[in-house]
Amino acid sequence: MASDWIANLITAVMGLAGISAAVWVSDRDKRSRTEDALIDERRRTYVNLFACADRFVGVIRHVRSVRRRGADDGALEDALGRLSDMRQEFNTAMYELALSCPQTVIVAAEELREGLRERADRAAHGECEDFSVRDIRRRLLNVMRVDLGYPALPLDAAPLH
Repeated sequence: MASDWIANLITAVMGLAGISAAVWVSDRDKRSRTEDALIDERRRTYVNLFACADRFVGVIRHVRSVRRRGADDGALEDALGRLSDMRQEFNTAMYELALSCPQTVIVAAEELREGLRERADRAAHGECEDFSVRDIRRRLLNVMRVDLGYPALPLDAAPLH
């Protein structure tokens, strides 16, 4: 009789241990999926910021081109309007980044925003010199890569376009 009681107790304890292990594994799996979703969201935010920066550079170059060609006032006004819209779009991408990314990434992205803002202001005021934000982009890319768990690229690696 005593052995029946002990066998039932061991079975109950093993059952509880099995349930506890299943709950623990389930929670761990859920946390892992949540972390993966956050990393994917950051990656999308980073890609969006770079795509927006590419469009911003394109609009700045367009304004410079319009000024160099001496196009009519309507074309210049249109180009400056697109530049203003692009500033807003880039700021929106920066706000999205600021809401979901670590401080190191935000600081590096702010350097890119300042570089683009300076070039946009120069273009809007008639300066038509060539420019590049490639080095700023490379530093930002490396900060983002490290945040996502990847190694940084060498700064002298093939340039980003």
